[in-house]
Amino acid sequence: MSSNTPPPAELESCSRSTTLRELLCYVSDIYGDRPALICPNKGILSYSMLVERVESLSRRLLVAPPKTRPSRIAIVLPNGPDMAVTLLSVACAGVAAPLNPMCTCYEFERDYQLLDADAVILGENSPSNARTAARNLSLRILELSGTFPHGPELKTIPFDPPPIHPDQPALVLLTSGTSGEAKRVPLTHRNLLTCIPQICVSLNLTSDDKVLSMWEQFHVGGLIDLLLAPLAVGSSILCTEGFDVRRFYELLEDQSPTWFQAVPATLHEIMAFARKDCRTKIPSNLRFVRSVAAALPETLLHEVEECFEIPVIQTFGMTEASPLITSTELPPETRIPDSVGRSFGTEVGVFDSEGDPLPADEIGELAIRGPNVMLGYENDPEANEKAFRHGWFFTGDLGCRDSEGNFYLKGRVRELINRGGEKISPPEVDQVFNAHPAVEQAASYSIPHPVLGEDIALAVILYPDQAVSTEDLKIYAANQLSPFKIPRHIIFTDSLPKGHTGKILRRKLSERFPPPDRPDYSPPRVPVEIKLVELWESELRVSDVGIDDDFFDLGGDSLSAVRVLDEIQQRLGIEVSFASVGRFSTIRNLMDARRNAVKDNPYSFTSPSLTELEMDTARLAVMASGMSITQTNGIVVSANQTATERVPLIWCFNGLRKEMRPWVEAMESTQPIYGLYSGGGHLADTSDVNSRLASHYLSEIQSLIPEGPIHVGGNCRGAHVAAHLAMLAHQSGREIKSTILVDFFQPLMFKMPHPYHLLIGRESGFRVYREFHWKKKGWESAFSHPPRVSWIDGGHGEYFKPSCLPDLLSSVQSILEGSPLPHKKEDRFRIAKHRVQDSLEKTICNLASIVHRDQNQT
Repeated sequence: MSSNTPPPAELESCSRSTTLRELLCYVSDIYGDRPALICPNKGILSYSMLVERVESLSRRLLVAPPKTRPSRIAIVLPNGPDMAVTLLSVACAGVAAPLNPMCTCYEFERDYQLLDADAVILGENSPSNARTAARNLSLRILELSGTFPHGPELKTIPFDPPPIHPDQPALVLLTSGTSGEAKRVPLTHRNLLTCIPQICVSLNLTSDDKVLSMWEQFHVGGLIDLLLAPLAVGSSILCTEGFDVRRFYELLEDQSPTWFQAVPATLHEIMAFARKDCRTKIPSNLRFVRSVAAALPETLLHEVEECFEIPVIQTFGMTEASPLITSTELPPETRIPDSVGRSFGTEVGVFDSEGDPLPADEIGELAIRGPNVMLGYENDPEANEKAFRHGWFFTGDLGCRDSEGNFYLKGRVRELINRGGEKISPPEVDQVFNAHPAVEQAASYSIPHPVLGEDIALAVILYPDQAVSTEDLKIYAANQLSPFKIPRHIIFTDSLPKGHTGKILRRKLSERFPPPDRPDYSPPRVPVEIKLVELWESELRVSDVGIDDDFFDLGGDSLSAVRVLDEIQQRLGIEVSFASVGRFSTIRNLMDARRNAVKDNPYSFTSPSLTELEMDTARLAVMASGMSITQTNGIVVSANQTATERVPLIWCFNGLRKEMRPWVEAMESTQPIYGLYSGGGHLADTSDVNSRLASHYLSEIQSLIPEGPIHVGGNCRGAHVAAHLAMLAHQSGREIKSTILVDFFQPLMFKMPHPYHLLIGRESGFRVYREFHWKKKGWESAFSHPPRVSWIDGGHGEYFKPSCLPDLLSSVQSILEGSPLPHKKEDRFRIAKHRVQDSLEKTICNLASIVHRDQNQT
C-alpha cells in the first residue's frame, strides 16, 4: 500500500457498507451539507440532498411484475448531474446498464437485447435512435422529467425497493470481446465496495478534494473513478456535460478542482490548446492528473507535468476489475514513466502460456484475482472458460513485474483494438462488412497511430466481377457502426493470412498491410487549398502538408478534427458533417466532394447552390412585385445605384412590395442599395436554404461590386440570409463595414467573425431579447463578438409601416455613417420590465410545480 493512505475514518463508509445504498446513506450522515454534485451555472446538491433524490427516484423504478432477479434498466442519457443521480438511483434499486448515447439504432437494439433489459430510461435530450430501438423491441420507456438541481423524476408508480444482496449486480456494462459480440460484465455491490477504497488510497482522496469530471458516464471510469470513489470520502464532483477544452480551462480557473482524469487523447488536446495559446506554465489548484484507458506517450507525460507542475498518475485497469488493477504513486514515492505502477489491493500475477507463474522481469500474460474482480461474464461459458483458470482471471495483456513490484505492459494476447481508450472488437467490425453483397470476406486489424496509439484498418476480398470503392464501404458501415469503429484504411486483397484452423491471423495482417507511406508532395492549387494547408499545419504542428496527405495519418484525432472542421466552416464556408470526416480526410478529397456534393448523401456537404426550381420560384416572385432583376442568372433586385462614393448597402428583404419599395423611396438617393429577396413565403424554409441563398448571392454581389467594402443587413428571415452572407463575405476576404440584423436571433450569431448591430423592436415582446439574455451577467461570454444592441419602433413585421419606418431608417443611417444611434429615454426601463416579467414567470412556474408535486403525492 502507498504511504499516502488517507485517514481510516474517510474509508469507513466502504468497510461499514455492504451495498451502494448503505454507502450513500453513510456518507450523507457524515457530510450532509457539504457539496456532493456541483454543476456550474445550474446548482449544487449537498450529500443529504443527493441521497434524498436518489431515494425518491429509487422508489419509482418498479418496471415489471416480480421476477427471479432485480429489474434491469438501460440508461441512455447525456453526461451531467441528471445522469449521475439516475445511475446511482438505478444501481441502488436494481441493476443499472448505461449505454453510449452515440450508438446507432442497430447497436441500441442489439445492446437492449443483449442486456435483457426490462426498460430503458430516456430524457428530453436522449438520442432518437435510442427511442426508436426501444419501440422496435416493444421495450418499456421510462420518461425522465425535471432537470438538475430540481430533478430528475420518473413518471412511474412509487414502490419500496426490495432488499439488495452484496453479491447482486449493481451495474452491468458491455465490453468488447473477440467472439464477435460484446460481453456482459456484471459488477456486484461487493466488487464496487472493494475497489472504491483502492482507488481512494491510490490517489490519497479526502473530503477536501474536488474532481473535475468530464469523462463519459457510461464508461466504467466515469461511473466508479469519477463518481462513486469521490463520494465515498466526501469529495465534491464538478459534473459537466463532457469534455470541452475551453471549458476545461474555464473551470480550472473558476472552480479550482484538485484533480482531473482523462485518456491520452484528451491530454493531447489540452496541451495543444495551451501551445496554441502560447502558455508554458498554467497555475491551478490541481494536485495531480490521472491518465487512464490507454498507454500515455512519455513525451506527453513530461509536457503535462512541466506545464501544470504536478505529477501525472498512470493506471492499468479494466471493466472486469471494477476497474483498478495497478497505479503509479503520488510523490514522494518514485514514479517510473513506462510503468503502470503497483497493485493497491488486487492480486496480480504473470503467467506463461501453460499457466505457470513467471519470475520478475519475465514477460507473460497478466492475471488478477480478488473480491473486486467480477464473478464471470453473463451467459458466456466459453468466454469464462478461457478467461478464468486456476482461480485467476487472465486479462489478455502481456507484461512483466520488476523486483520492486512495479508492472509494465508489453502488448496484448487478444486482438482487441484500443483506439485512444475506445475498445473495438474486430469480429464486430468484420460482421458488418461481411454482410455487404460485394464482399466475400473482410478482416479488421490494428495499425499504429501517433496520438491514439492504435487505429483500425480493414482488409477486404471482393467477389469475382464485383467492384466497390472504399468510400462506398464506409458509407455502408456508417448506418451500423459508431464513427470510431469505421476503419481508417481499407485495403483490397486476394487473400487473408490464416492459421491451420482457418482463423484469420490479424497480427500478420498488421505486418502485411502497415499504414501507407506518406504520399509524394502535391502542392495546393487554389487559394482555398492554401488556407486548408495552413489550418492543418497549424493544428497538427507539421510542415509541408500536401493536398494528398491524410489528416489522421499526420497525427489528427477526433478532437482535433472537430476543431479543424469548425475552423473550415467559419473561415471558408465549407460545411462538413463530423461523420464524414473519415471519407474527406485529404484536402484533395475535400475539394472534390465540395464540387460534387450530393444532397441526400449521408457524407455530403450542404449544397452551395440553389435548385433551378427554387431560382425560378424566387425570380417569378420578384418579377410579380414589379421589381427589376439585375442579373439574368440570379435574383438580386437593384435600386438606388446612383454613382457615389458611399459604401453600398446590401439588404435582404422578407417582402418586396411592403418592405423594399417604401424603404428605397425613403432612403437617400445617394446611398447605393442592392436588395436581396429571402424567398419570403415562396421558398420553403428548410434547414439549409438560407445558407444556400447567401452563397448564391455572394457570387452575384462579387460580379456587381467586384471590390471594396460593403454594408450587409436584413430583417426577419432576411436577417438569417444576411448573417450567412456577412460570414461568407468576411471569409472570402471582403471588408464588412457593418452588419445590421433586425429582430433576429439564431445560434450562428454566437460565431459571427466580426462586429455587428442588432435592432430590436420595442413592441416585439422581448422575444429576441430573451433569447440571448442581453445585459444579464455574463451575456457577452457566449459570443465571439458581442452585438451592439439598440431599440427601434414597432413590433415584429411592423418596421416598414409608415409609423415605424422613420425610426428604422434613422437607426440604419446612423450605423452607415458611424454616428451614435438615437435613443428614447424609456428604453432604459425595458430591461427592468423584462427582468420583472421573467421573475414573475419563474415564480408562477415554481408554484405550479409545487402544486403538481403535492397533488401527485396525495
